[in-house]
Amino acid sequence: MSIVKHRGGKGAFARFPHEKKVKNPQVLCDVKELVESYGYDFASFEGDKEFIGINERDDFYNSEHLNINGSRKFTAYMGKYLSDNYRLNADHSPEIQSAWGECARRADKVISACARDTDLSLGNHYFEMSVYLPYNFSSSLATNKVADTNNDAKPVKELNPPVKK
Repeated sequence: MSIVKHRGGKGAFARFPHEKKVKNPQVLCDVKELVESYGYDFASFEGDKEFIGINERDDFYNSEHLNINGSRKFTAYMGKYLSDNYRLNADHSPEIQSAWGECARRADKVISACARDTDLSLGNHYFEMSVYLPYNFSSSLATNKVADTNNDAKPVKELNPPVKK
């Protein structure tokens, strides 16, 4: 945070909804205090699940992460929250608009593939949506899995399949 602040960066920090309650609520108070000491905003959405329409049975991948259904609900809520609470500038150069358009096109493919798998109960073992991204856009190496390297969103393949003994 100090590097971002030193460079004049702006931002806000948030705690997204989780299925399980925080074991030690003081931790969130401490994080909020630290973030605000650097001049940034901190918002916790832990208590907003019902208001957002997120339910624990259908909208979580695991106790820590929203699935595609919960992500869609929270994204809409977060977008409104940001619009209501921050001055957002939508004026961008044609190059930036084009890049965002391409990003949105790819995101739509990923979200559609993830939603299909979730509807078929195929995505429950995936670590977040990063497994659907092309290899060079993915942080999925940490899970020892990578996506196909073409631009089509597909579920992962094992990086190093188990060796039979």
